[in-house]
Amino acid sequence: MSTLRIGILGTGRIGALHAELLRHEVDGIHPEAVYDISPVAGEVGARLGIPVAAPPTTYSTTHPSMRWRSVPAPTPTLTS
Repeated sequence: MSTLRIGILGTGRIGALHAELLRHEVDGIHPEAVYDISPVAGEVGARLGIPVAAPPTTYSTTHPSMRWRSVPAPTPTLTS
């Protein structure tokens, strides 16, 4: 099985949960990097062993290994 390398943009409550699940619970997924405008990205990355990326406008759109991005959003923004 090939590995899907992803980036996680946003490491708030939902993003951190996605990062943890994708890192430890889903076979065939490798979180390549996390990013957030908040310093919490460093905490999430350190806890899960995932590098913290440069701003997504430069990293996630150009990094050759990134094939998919997870952009967690709070529930109210999804139901509005």
